[in-house]
Amino acid sequence: MVTNELIMRLFQIFENLQTKDVRDILRDYIYINRKLIPVEKNLEVLKPLKGSEAYRDFLLTHLSKTDMDKNKYRYPFKNRELKSIYYLNRGYGGYVIKRGYDILGDIWYWTPSNLLQSIPPGDIKWLGIECNDRQAYAFDFFLSPAIRGNNLAAFFFNSFFHALNKKGINKVYGYFWADNKPALWVHRLVGFSEHEPAFADRFLSFKRIRR
Repeated sequence: MVTNELIMRLFQIFENLQTKDVRDILRDYIYINRKLIPVEKNLEVLKPLKGSEAYRDFLLTHLSKTDMDKNKYRYPFKNRELKSIYYLNRGYGGYVIKRGYDILGDIWYWTPSNLLQSIPPGDIKWLGIECNDRQAYAFDFFLSPAIRGNNLAAFFFNSFFHALNKKGINKVYGYFWADNKPALWVHRLVGFSEHEPAFADRFLSFKRIRR
């Protein structure tokens, strides 16, 4: 039986082939001793958001299952649309950055206070993260290649922090791959604190982590 998750993964591979070479795609699913950096961000003291003319057409908004059911927005990539449906069905929260009806970026989070039926992401256990009701684990940050640049990733992250803080969240956990230079730069720019690195092995769906 073909599952929704499998269809999502197939679309992801197909669409990645349009922007990445095969080696980069394989690296996401098969690796040994890949270095990752666990991070956290204190949201109790946040700097005011600074606007920019470059961002005036973009709006951060919370995404709901109703939005997806009513086809309220458009995604540039089918795999991101399918991921959104998958994440919402698992009880995760999501914020999107949109221009008009077009969703050009999204970021996802899990917290024990999300929904009674929420399912903790596998990475929570993988990384040894324990969240209380006022903490969140953030993951799968994406920006469309068409709008990258002008520090928009940092603006998106900071807007996300402020939105979570208004919901009573005071700390966010996450991680980035040490070999992903843009992610390293953005996480440091927005003030994530870094923990001791860990090393991961993966072969398709099998993953393990070593500290």
